[in-house]
Amino acid sequence: MRALLLLAIGLLAVTAVAVPVSATNRTFVLSASNTRWLPSGPITVAPGDNVTFIVYNNDSIAHSFIIEDYGIDIVPWVGPGVSRSVTITAGAVGTGDIYCGITGHRSAMTVEFIVSTGGTPPAKTPGPEMILVAIVLFALVAAIRFSRRK
Repeated sequence: MRALLLLAIGLLAVTAVAVPVSATNRTFVLSASNTRWLPSGPITVAPGDNVTFIVYNNDSIAHSFIIEDYGIDIVPWVGPGVSRSVTITAGAVGTGDIYCGITGHRSAMTVEFIVSTGGTPPAKTPGPEMILVAIVLFALVAAIRFSRRK
């Protein structure tokens, strides 16, 4: 009976201390090829996500990399065969564009960037609750063994 009481108290403590993880580290690889970004589909993240873009230039000409509304403006970023990376923290819910700012390229080299709470759910990472669960289980086993000795 005492062991069950300890278990109940421990589980309540775990739920009281557990903090959900809301931000995720996300990485997207974009390749400039034939004056287009590949992949060309929308990129969706959650507010607060740390988003890294790894950009490769597989074209024979230089391109730029601009993330609308985030102050990222690398013009021209590098020539053929070179890569760069940049990391941002996703802001408030909304939609913007990632594009090449070289004259005449934006119409073909634009990828929609979406920050949404209903988009891809962030991957959960273990937090302090896992340590507390281990402590509670250890305490439960110790309490059971101790109660059997008497």
